[in-house]
Amino acid sequence: MIDKFIAIMILVCPTLFWVGKHIRTAQEIFYQILVISLVSAYAFINHKDRITKLFAVFVTYSSLLYVLGGADKGATILFNIFLGFLLYLITLKSKDSSLIFKAIVWVCIINIIYMAIQRIGFDFIYSLRGPDNTILQDNTDYIGFLALKASMGMWMALGSICMLIINPFLSILFALPLYLSKCTGAVIGSILGVGLWAYYIKRRMFKYVLISLLLISISYVVFVDTPMGMMGTRPPMWKMVLNDTIYGRTVINPYYHSPFLRNPITGFGLDSFRRGKVVYLMETTTQKTVRAYKTPNGVMNKKGETYYTKDGIVYSPKGIVCNIWDNAHNEFIMLFYEFGFIGVFIICLILYNVFHRFYHSVKTDNLIISMALLLAVLGFSISQFPLHLARLAFLGPIILAVIVKNTNIAG
Repeated sequence: MIDKFIAIMILVCPTLFWVGKHIRTAQEIFYQILVISLVSAYAFINHKDRITKLFAVFVTYSSLLYVLGGADKGATILFNIFLGFLLYLITLKSKDSSLIFKAIVWVCIINIIYMAIQRIGFDFIYSLRGPDNTILQDNTDYIGFLALKASMGMWMALGSICMLIINPFLSILFALPLYLSKCTGAVIGSILGVGLWAYYIKRRMFKYVLISLLLISISYVVFVDTPMGMMGTRPPMWKMVLNDTIYGRTVINPYYHSPFLRNPITGFGLDSFRRGKVVYLMETTTQKTVRAYKTPNGVMNKKGETYYTKDGIVYSPKGIVCNIWDNAHNEFIMLFYEFGFIGVFIICLILYNVFHRFYHSVKTDNLIISMALLLAVLGFSISQFPLHLARLAFLGPIILAVIVKNTNIAG
């Protein structure tokens, strides 16, 4: 069967053309898409489990969205999805899942050590000093080498889960840096992962663990997250984004957007939230999210009034300072916005098969920890975007492959 796919590629690749695009550009695009589709087809044919087959379908569907979007944006997203698929296939061949968990723990330990070094005034990455101790660069929050508080928090959540298989009591080491991250998604993910582990490993203590985790999560939301204002700004933005996806709201003139990608079936296409024609901005004075549109004459609102930039700061037509939402801070909404109902359906099928395999498999330590890690990532995705951050996204395919490897049923 794969021979036929290769033959088709040989026949099709040099003969395809794209009206309006330079022949070299068009042939490069088709070469890339055909190779991605060929690898996906190979994996689909040669793997019996449904999760791998569905992953291959998702990769192929992503390629289709890239083409339907005119190949003007989303190349990096498609490339990352394809690399994630290759990483998944490679991880399926690994033999020692516990080594993966230990590596995650060591990342967290090394980061905590570096956080301590930063606290005593030494930083060779983010805080550079010149002659006479002159500050050349100083933009650290003492969060180690993970750069963002949210990234650090999510890594610490994963580390706390992986430490459970080594020494459950030492998992508490990650509690303080997790708190310092001020990341509700990280806390939610940690609670989900630790809760799953407690249910299967510490069944007698589960209800006490559950009550403790619930109290911690509620306290965190009330005393940490709510004062930061996240609870008041993100949900209204999510509502606007969902509304736009369902009703296919697009630019002032639909001509500026792909005619194929402005509907809830396919969404707006790859990387459309950040680089698409619809722009979401938050007014800093009111914390209200507003919608604008990219046109050949600049970014405008529906009235045709133009947003402008001065000294790197974005202003509304009325002179209000605005922050651009370049991510929805919710992976589920991002999935719907960029991939539509089809993408959501494929991912839901993958998750259904993951949970089905887990439910019907012998609950080994490696399987429980890997499933706890997946639940943690899903928890992160409620208020963060772990699959859009290189420091975290590469772990997704690895975790998925480890689950497939450690489940002992077909399907």
